[in-house]
This record gives sequence, C-alpha cells and structure tokens, in this order.
Amino acid sequence: MLATYGLQRSQRTLPWYADTSNLNRAVTLNGSVSQSNDGAGVRTALFDGTASYLRTTPIGLGTGNFTLELFVNHSSADPNIGVFMNGGDLGLQFGYENTASVVYLGLANIVNTIYQSASINDSWHHIAYVKTGTVGKMYLDGTSIATATDNNNYPKASIDIGAFVAFGAGNGYFKGKMAGLRITSFSVYTSNFSTPTILPTAIAGTQLLMNFGATAAPTV
Repeated sequence: MLATYGLQRSQRTLPWYADTSNLNRAVTLNGSVSQSNDGAGVRTALFDGTASYLRTTPIGLGTGNFTLELFVNHSSADPNIGVFMNGGDLGLQFGYENTASVVYLGLANIVNTIYQSASINDSWHHIAYVKTGTVGKMYLDGTSIATATDNNNYPKASIDIGAFVAFGAGNGYFKGKMAGLRITSFSVYTSNFSTPTILPTAIAGTQLLMNFGATAAPTV
C-alpha cells in the first residue's frame, strides 16, 4: 500500500506555485497571482498589485542562520510594495520603497532595519539576504549592498509572498514578477558572488523552494 501511494503521489501534477523542496510545504494562492511564460523555459509568478499573494504553511527562522533569495522584477508603476513577509506585523518584512528606490528588510517595529538605495524597477535582479550569527547582509546581483546587526528572533509563521504589513502603515502588495525563490536554514553566501544564471535547487537545509514551473532562470 505504501509503495502504491508513493507512486501515485509522484505522478500527481503539482500546481505551478508548489513548494518543490523536500518538505513539500502547502502553498495557498490568494487573489489573482498567475504564472507568466517568459519563453525559453522561464516561468515566473506574476503579481498584479492588488490583494494577491502566495501563502505557505509556517516556517520558523528563529535566531539561527538563514538565507532568503529570489529573482525579482518590480513594476515602476507600483509605489511602496512588499516582496515577502513572515509573521505579520511583528515578523520579518522584506520590501521595496519605489518612491525613494530603497530596498529594505527588518523586523517590524525594530530599529535595526537594513535600508539601501537600489533600483529594482522594470528589469530582473537577484536579491539575497543572508543572516550569519548576529550579522545580516543584503546582496543585490551578487554584490553586498548593506550590512547590519541582526539578533532578531523571527517567529514561526506563514510566509506571505507578494504582500506584507508595511511596518504598521498598512498592507502593501507587489506588482511585477518573481522567480527562483529559496529559503535555507544556513548561510549560502559569505561574500560577494557571481549573479546566479540558473534556478536555485533543493540543497540540504532548504526550507522553501519555488521555481514556479520554470526550467530556466530569468536573465539579470
């Protein structure tokens, strides 16, 4: 019976937004997030800037090391937006302030938030946040753009992709495309690195992997 069930499960057609890590976390599509076919094997998640986002089952980042990375292409027609949120108004928030061209990440209502001027509008970029011990580093296209103390205890909570509570200022929804999102429970990068040209894979320690049905990464 177990062997038969395993075979049937492996033959199922997974939704394009499925978590393809070994953990196979459940993901719920909310609103009108859709899959975009960008050609040559590139498939992306397309967000329309309304109340649309993807939500995973709870992930606990805690006080340990972790890496959050993804490819992102933000629409310049959108104002202040959320790329990623874990834990609601008191959790990890990762976003972009279009009016000031600022990428930011931090724990809501906590001072030690990373801010860095960088434009990610209307073209593909790779963004990574790496926490090692109590040091957090943000990388844009493989180059470190900000470093800050990060001694936060991130709560175990659902991941909202494409939405967040904007530091107590209300909900922000992403408009644009995302690809190749991965969260790992260790520091993948320790120094500057070449901009990835391939999709992330389910390496040891992967907590979430979403390639949105793609077989190729977008060109940065």
